[in-house]
Amino acid sequence: MEEQDIMQPFRAAGARLETEQQRTFYKALCNVVEPSARQIVAAGGTIEDARLYAGNRMLVIMQALQME
Repeated sequence: MEEQDIMQPFRAAGARLETEQQRTFYKALCNVVEPSARQIVAAGGTIEDARLYAGNRMLVIMQALQME
């Protein structure tokens, strides 16, 4: 089975941001949550479970930084 890129939808969204600073921050944010998302899949969760978790974590971090 081919390994799917869990963070692909998030990376695609980040690539459409307006400034290089925004794109760089979003890419770093993806890199922060990706290991945990991969652990979900490794533990038997689905790609969808991992993406839901990643999206939620990213929102929580952005809210904590007041960037929503």
